[in-house]
Amino acid sequence: MRRSSRLGRLALVAALATAFLAGLGVDHVASAARRNQAQPYRPLDVFADVLAHVENSYVEEVDEKDLVYGAIDGMMARLDPHSVFMRPDVYRQMRDDTTGEFDGLGLELTIQDGDLTVISPVVESPGERAGIHPGDRILSIDGTTTREMTLAEATRRMKGSAGTKVVLEIMREGFTAPQKLVLVRDRIRTQSVDLKILDAERRYAYVRIRTFQERTDKSLTKALDDARTQLHG
Repeated sequence: MRRSSRLGRLALVAALATAFLAGLGVDHVASAARRNQAQPYRPLDVFADVLAHVENSYVEEVDEKDLVYGAIDGMMARLDPHSVFMRPDVYRQMRDDTTGEFDGLGLELTIQDGDLTVISPVVESPGERAGIHPGDRILSIDGTTTREMTLAEATRRMKGSAGTKVVLEIMREGFTAPQKLVLVRDRIRTQSVDLKILDAERRYAYVRIRTFQERTDKSLTKALDDARTQLHG
């Protein structure tokens, strides 16, 4: 009788201890949840710690802005293929593309066989007035070689306030040596719609939308009106 009573008391103590520990566990989880709700950005502390370690301990000097932008790029990539972070230079380029207006030289460029090459100058732009031709290779911009320069970097260097000067070193087929040209930046207004009369007698016209910009709808309407006027008299 005494033994069973003792065993009963031990079982009761064990049950109470288990209930107490379970209560502590539940309370701990609930407290952690409340802390996370009250401080939803606590994981940023981890990011700040890692960033500090990289800046202080990495074998080479690093640019903090590049590290932060890279982290944001990674965060956006975790969402879906269509969500991206636009860095300031990319945003400015997109804004210029959509408005169709910027200060610069008015040169459409590409990288061909490692050389910065002119596709074509914009009509009535500083590039056209300076006599730059499609196919010209730009060897340097203000004395800086373009051999390892990205297209974005070259475009950035050519842009600037209207009225400022930039020196381009040009090489062209038939040149015996590169030539340096001094160009003055101007306000560039690109055309997003081209019109060409193919056959006036048969009343055929060709209208091409080169890029979509804020005024593309108005430019397209004007091109169609001009085509009707030229074809119908």
